[in-house]
Amino acid sequence: MPVLAVKHRFLGEDSPLATLNDFFKYHRKNEVIMLKSGAAENYNATENTCNDLFRQSTEQRTLILVK
Repeated sequence: MPVLAVKHRFLGEDSPLATLNDFFKYHRKNEVIMLKSGAAENYNATENTCNDLFRQSTEQRTLILVK
């Protein structure tokens, strides 16, 4: 499988690595509208908590998600 990843990267057929912030942006745009109001209200708090915990545990600004 790693050989295919290299091939796709070389040919420019891969998608850029998604970050934790990209994940939250996607879900805010596409998924939050399907949540009940209580869950949607908690979404921002969950996003902020995840970002705060990540910043406290590392010196990076965001987490790169790997498939």
